[in-house]
Amino acid sequence: SWWDKHGYKYKVSIPEGKNGMTGIAVDLEDFDEKDIATILDTLETRVSFVIERLIVPLASSIRIDEVINSTNEKQDDDDDDVAGITKDGNKLVSSFFHLLLICYFNVMSKGSKQQDGNSQENDLESQFAIMVALPMLCEMCPPDALILGGREGGGKSILKMMKVILSSATSGIECPVDVDPRNGENALVIKEELKQQVTMGRVLTRSLSNQSLEIVESDIAEQDPKEEGLLSTASVVLSLLIAMLELGIKRRIPEEELILESILPTLRHLTFAERNTSVKPDDDVAQIQSEMSEMATHAIALIVSRGAVEDEMKGDDETSAPRSFEEILEEAERDLRSDQPPIRARGLVTLRHVARAWLMEGLDELSSSSSRQLIEEIDGSVNRLEPAIDMNPIREIFRVCLVAMEDKESYVYFAGIQTIVAAADVRPMQSLPLVTRALCAGVIELRGKDVHLSMEQRIKLAEALLFILRRRGDAINDFIPKLMQLLIYGKGLDSMRSKRFLNKADMDSIRKEAHEHFNSSNLSNYSDDDDGGIKAMRVSAGGPLFVAEENDVLRSACINVASELLTVAAPNIMASYCFDLVQLAKSALVLETSRPVRRSAALMAREIYSAVLRELDLVLEGHEHGASIIPEQSLLLTLSECGEEALQVTLEQCVSNTGDNYDPATTARCEEALKLRQEISALGLFAAAEIYIMTAEQEKEDLKAQLVRKRLGEESKNRGRNIRKLFARGRSNRRKKGSERELKQGK
Repeated sequence: SWWDKHGYKYKVSIPEGKNGMTGIAVDLEDFDEKDIATILDTLETRVSFVIERLIVPLASSIRIDEVINSTNEKQDDDDDDVAGITKDGNKLVSSFFHLLLICYFNVMSKGSKQQDGNSQENDLESQFAIMVALPMLCEMCPPDALILGGREGGGKSILKMMKVILSSATSGIECPVDVDPRNGENALVIKEELKQQVTMGRVLTRSLSNQSLEIVESDIAEQDPKEEGLLSTASVVLSLLIAMLELGIKRRIPEEELILESILPTLRHLTFAERNTSVKPDDDVAQIQSEMSEMATHAIALIVSRGAVEDEMKGDDETSAPRSFEEILEEAERDLRSDQPPIRARGLVTLRHVARAWLMEGLDELSSSSSRQLIEEIDGSVNRLEPAIDMNPIREIFRVCLVAMEDKESYVYFAGIQTIVAAADVRPMQSLPLVTRALCAGVIELRGKDVHLSMEQRIKLAEALLFILRRRGDAINDFIPKLMQLLIYGKGLDSMRSKRFLNKADMDSIRKEAHEHFNSSNLSNYSDDDDGGIKAMRVSAGGPLFVAEENDVLRSACINVASELLTVAAPNIMASYCFDLVQLAKSALVLETSRPVRRSAALMAREIYSAVLRELDLVLEGHEHGASIIPEQSLLLTLSECGEEALQVTLEQCVSNTGDNYDPATTARCEEALKLRQEISALGLFAAAEIYIMTAEQEKEDLKAQLVRKRLGEESKNRGRNIRKLFARGRSNRRKKGSERELKQGK
């Protein structure tokens, strides 16, 4: 390129790293400042030279010796050597493409950190090289060479590329170790693999660019990485992976099966994409995260079920009659109760397919199926008086999902949760009240009998309800009265309270382990740069949960659902329940000693203030739920009238608390709530609300006074009129008596 031809000197700039790799990237010395157009032009020239003279010939299966020096003597034309060169060249092209993809997605990933200690300019340097090289590579090279690595690459290269993209999408997702102990190991494996690949990719991009971007730093506006773009791409890749698993062959070659198994840690990581209730992404990111969590759960079940051995009785059922809805559900339930994980995974796949098929067909009742016989043979041995079993499809799907929720494998009960969510997406009128009532009461009617749910099942139903609320959008406003009635005043909520109090030894043990969790003492494999971010993420997401806190977790989950309603519902609709929510948050923070309940109460306080700001945005934007707000339905005015100052004092006391009830996650959420309140106060909203309330009260008092004066005036007039009437009657009586007396005297 331009600087290559002018004889500038270069130097090695990347020393040996922690992983033992020595970089070969170089920096220019004595390079004059150029504008950004010149730099991009020279960068494009250099990248074009590398791709056209090296990568394209390899991708086109042209012999390297003919490309480098066509005038040299022709080398031996041994077919084996040529085949070896072509095969290795195709692998090089595919590896080149994969490394560029890794760097591209690593730059896009939210919260990505420097792996080699270089400055931000090096990141910009890599971005320029990637943005120039990737389009050029896709334009000049055939797709099979880039993706497949040649004719022999096959599905291995495709699966590896999928793994690269999905692994990049896991950054910024904190996996709760308490849910599955393997989550910590999975996160470390993914991080270490990605770190090594990113290091190699940066060496490559620095070699392509070879320039310092200090000269253009002032010309480039800093841009935040776009998480939505990365998640959208990963979502498409995940859907392609599911299509390959469902429509492809049942068994692949051993190398491809190993790659599929190596993707499992990444998929388990992605199932937690939407579980962090303390960090609220925007609507588009939240929707993508919800879809990815559902698809990742299904992909795990598909991969694990590949190891299931088919029953001998099934054989080839192509000629057999189609099975009914009940038979398929019974098969799924039978598989879910198996001791072998692959068979349980197969049961999940069966459940998912039958639920999806029923939801798409839209059958209201199984009896409406065309396969139902019009004339049935009656067996005399059967008790005709026994009532028929209620085979409501929604309840039947829920029944099998509840079986899946009892499983200890995270991907199994996640699949049960996601199936309930899918049913609620299509049938919200039936599903939402059913899930909420089962959560609050702990009882659900199935096949004509009351089934009592365990604490774990109710906690997982709360997870499902959170997913449902986030996916309903504005349509959730129609369900607010019924949901809030069940959540706040629902039957059976008293049974959630813990039957015993934790003693001091248990509380000390819990505080000690939580302290170690927040201080990242078990993250020795993470770099120092990552330690601060992981601490902040863990404090925001909350600490580990313990068996002794199971009952408290259920109460906490119900509070989280109410907080989620504050987030997704229209503020003017939630204003009717503002007094109850404020009292709940304040009382829980003051009276409760349970860590999960206090965390959820702090989260609710934060969401109350956040809803006030959202109400302001709706009013300014002219939204239908903002423009139609009347004073009696304003969340801001309702909050000011129901003792908001007491909630503020409670939050301040929690922040300054260092006693036995101190919890980092609770403190962090209280601080966030106070920051939101300070923002509202700085805008003058509370002052305006107080003025409006005082004015309204004064007007009411004035109106009362006017009514009293008017009433008194009317009464005084009436009394005067009555007195005049009385006097008039008295005068008439006296006149009458006088006349009678005169008449007697005259006689």
